[in-house]
Amino acid sequence: TEDRRKILKEEFGIKEGEKVIAVIGRLVLQKGHAFFLDALSRSDLAGKVLIVGDGPLKNSLSSIVNSLSLDDKVIFTGFRKDVQEILGITDILVLPSSREGLPMVILEAMVAGVIVVATAVGGTPELVEDGVNGFLVEYGDVEGLKKKLEDIVNADSSRLNEVRQAARKTVEEKFSLEKMVAEHEGIYKELTSSRVTSSTS
Repeated sequence: TEDRRKILKEEFGIKEGEKVIAVIGRLVLQKGHAFFLDALSRSDLAGKVLIVGDGPLKNSLSSIVNSLSLDDKVIFTGFRKDVQEILGITDILVLPSSREGLPMVILEAMVAGVIVVATAVGGTPELVEDGVNGFLVEYGDVEGLKKKLEDIVNADSSRLNEVRQAARKTVEEKFSLEKMVAEHEGIYKELTSSRVTSSTS
């Protein structure tokens, strides 16, 4: 709701019209936070960055933020149960992981109309087509990530709306509830019909 968005923005000190970038995941090495912070420090992006999650690297990541003079931009939110609502105030979700399975947070972002920038690892390229329904970078390509983020922030809104629409379509086509139910029903029918024929023969 609009009220909840307002409360969250106030909590994180986000001004009206300010761009919000979020990185959501445990603060562990494979999630690539340090790689992302390196790219962020080389860009001139205004706005706020929410690092959502907790984990063993909290202190060292705080130190990196400090040493790169990003304190005024980066907010560590800690573990949150309202990730869905945080996505509601987010413009860009960055997933800078060195390895991943099939990240559910990408699907959640796509449904929420958040632009996704992710590393081309694990199952991510099955979900994200670079420049179509989101953006991909190679893990460790600091300049590449910096450029993608700047391009998105500077892109015109109609271009970004095309990406958002394509992202929603991807989720509907690949992961719609109806599709999953239909596939399960199909399997169930196959099993039951084969059982019927085998018992009558």
